[in-house]
Amino acid sequence: MATAIATEKTGSAAKTEKNVGRVVQVIGPVLDVEFEPEHLPEIYNAITLEDPNGAIPVRLTAEVQQHIGQNQVRAVAMSTTDGVTRGMQVIDTGSPITAESSGCSTLMATLRPCRTSSAR
Repeated sequence: MATAIATEKTGSAAKTEKNVGRVVQVIGPVLDVEFEPEHLPEIYNAITLEDPNGAIPVRLTAEVQQHIGQNQVRAVAMSTTDGVTRGMQVIDTGSPITAESSGCSTLMATLRPCRTSSAR
């Protein structure tokens, strides 16, 4: 099988499961990733890929967009896929992509200026 569910042991006998997959195809910013049966990431989950040792160091996050069958998902990378190759390990974060917020959404900022604690 191309993928596995990895179990990590931390200092206290607690266990954390990681849903691990493998890249099967790369076309531009689109990644097809295979996971274990019954362990596909949810749509909109973030998946991460890291390989600092390759010819081109790779560190990227992608968002799952579609379940395409054969235990595979299609995801869109949030940065360049240069250096990504078939067989690279991918980890499902188990949650959507998140970003810090200043408390004012981009849409609201275009409609009216954001008010911060220093602005009156």
